Amino acid sequence: MSNILITYDITSHHSEVKRIMIEEHGCLDYFVHKETAWKLPNTTLWKAGSNAVELRENLKSAAAKAGTEVKSVLCLPVAFPKGMWAVFGSSEPASESQKVIYEFRLLAEFLKG
Repeated sequence: MSNILITYDITSHHSEVKRIMIEEHGCLDYFVHKETAWKLPNTTLWKAGSNAVELRENLKSAAAKAGTEVKSVLCLPVAFPKGMWAVFGSSEPASESQKVIYEFRLLAEFLKG
Protein backbone atom coordinates (compact mmCIF):
# COMPACT_ATOMS: atom_id res chain seq x y z
CA MET A 1 0.00 0.00 0.00
CA SER A 2 1.23 3.46 -0.91
CA ASN A 3 0.24 7.07 -1.13
CA ILE A 4 -1.52 7.35 -4.50
CA LEU A 5 -2.09 10.52 -6.52
CA ILE A 6 -5.01 10.32 -8.96
CA THR A 7 -5.79 12.80 -11.72
CA TYR A 8 -8.75 12.25 -14.01
CA ASP A 9 -11.06 13.62 -16.66
CA ILE A 10 -14.80 12.91 -16.53
CA THR A 11 -17.66 13.96 -18.79
CA SER A 12 -19.76 15.83 -16.17
CA HIS A 13 -20.76 16.10 -12.49
CA HIS A 14 -17.24 17.04 -11.39
CA SER A 15 -18.23 18.35 -7.95
CA GLU A 16 -20.31 15.29 -7.13
CA VAL A 17 -17.58 12.83 -8.14
CA LYS A 18 -15.02 14.76 -6.10
CA ARG A 19 -17.36 14.79 -3.08
CA ILE A 20 -17.91 11.02 -3.32
CA MET A 21 -14.17 10.37 -3.63
CA ILE A 22 -13.46 12.49 -0.55
CA GLU A 23 -16.38 11.45 1.67
CA GLU A 24 -16.77 7.79 0.70
CA HIS A 25 -13.30 6.76 -0.42
CA GLY A 26 -11.05 8.80 1.90
CA CYS A 27 -9.27 10.90 -0.72
CA LEU A 28 -7.97 14.39 -0.09
CA ASP A 29 -7.79 17.41 -2.38
CA TYR A 30 -4.97 19.13 -0.49
CA PHE A 31 -1.74 18.47 1.36
CA VAL A 32 -0.07 20.40 4.14
CA HIS A 33 3.46 21.79 4.07
CA LYS A 34 4.86 24.02 6.84
CA GLU A 35 1.39 24.49 8.35
CA THR A 36 -0.06 25.69 5.04
CA ALA A 37 -2.73 23.71 3.18
CA TRP A 38 -2.03 23.47 -0.55
CA LYS A 39 -5.00 22.69 -2.80
CA LEU A 40 -4.49 20.28 -5.66
CA PRO A 41 -5.94 20.96 -9.13
CA ASN A 42 -9.70 20.42 -9.42
CA THR A 43 -9.63 16.84 -10.72
CA THR A 44 -6.58 15.68 -8.76
CA LEU A 45 -6.83 13.87 -5.43
CA TRP A 46 -4.67 11.59 -3.35
CA LYS A 47 -5.08 8.87 -0.77
CA ALA A 48 -2.78 7.30 1.78
CA GLY A 49 -2.55 3.53 2.17
CA SER A 50 -4.06 2.63 -1.17
CA ASN A 51 -3.01 1.24 -4.54
CA ALA A 52 -3.55 2.46 -8.08
CA VAL A 53 -5.98 -0.31 -9.08
CA GLU A 54 -8.19 0.24 -6.02
CA LEU A 55 -8.28 4.01 -6.47
CA ARG A 56 -9.08 3.71 -10.19
CA GLU A 57 -11.97 1.37 -9.35
CA ASN A 58 -13.16 3.81 -6.67
CA LEU A 59 -13.22 6.56 -9.29
CA LYS A 60 -15.21 4.42 -11.72
CA SER A 61 -17.70 3.64 -8.95
CA ALA A 62 -18.00 7.31 -7.92
CA ALA A 63 -18.53 8.35 -11.55
CA ALA A 64 -21.24 5.73 -12.06
CA LYS A 65 -22.95 6.79 -8.83
CA ALA A 66 -22.88 10.43 -10.00
CA GLY A 67 -24.18 9.49 -13.45
CA THR A 68 -21.08 10.29 -15.49
CA GLU A 69 -18.23 8.50 -17.25
CA VAL A 70 -14.47 8.46 -16.77
CA LYS A 71 -12.71 9.66 -19.92
CA SER A 72 -9.15 9.20 -18.65
CA VAL A 73 -7.36 8.53 -15.37
CA LEU A 74 -3.77 8.46 -14.16
CA CYS A 75 -2.80 7.00 -10.78
CA LEU A 76 0.73 7.37 -9.46
CA PRO A 77 2.37 6.24 -6.23
CA VAL A 78 3.96 9.21 -4.48
CA ALA A 79 6.54 9.52 -1.74
CA PHE A 80 6.95 12.85 -0.03
CA PRO A 81 10.34 14.45 0.75
CA LYS A 82 11.50 14.93 4.30
CA GLY A 83 10.28 18.19 5.71
CA MET A 84 6.84 17.92 4.08
CA TRP A 85 3.98 16.85 6.31
CA ALA A 86 0.56 15.68 5.31
CA VAL A 87 -2.77 15.45 7.04
CA PHE A 88 -4.82 12.39 6.20
CA GLY A 89 -8.23 10.99 6.97
CA SER A 90 -10.52 13.99 6.81
CA SER A 91 -11.92 16.57 4.45
CA GLU A 92 -11.91 19.12 7.29
CA PRO A 93 -9.43 21.99 7.16
CA ALA A 94 -5.91 20.80 7.83
CA SER A 95 -5.61 22.61 11.16
CA GLU A 96 -8.53 20.57 12.54
CA SER A 97 -7.52 17.18 11.16
CA GLN A 98 -5.77 14.39 12.97
CA LYS A 99 -2.16 14.54 11.76
CA VAL A 100 -0.23 11.57 10.52
CA ILE A 101 3.36 12.12 9.41
CA TYR A 102 4.70 10.72 6.14
CA GLU A 103 7.98 11.23 4.33
CA PHE A 104 7.47 12.62 0.86
CA ARG A 105 9.60 12.75 -2.30
CA LEU A 106 7.82 12.55 -5.67
CA LEU A 107 4.88 14.87 -4.94
CA ALA A 108 7.09 17.93 -4.61
CA GLU A 109 8.64 17.23 -8.01
CA PHE A 110 5.23 16.59 -9.55
CA LEU A 111 3.81 19.84 -8.21
CA LYS A 112 6.83 21.84 -9.40
CA GLY A 113 5.75 20.79 -12.89
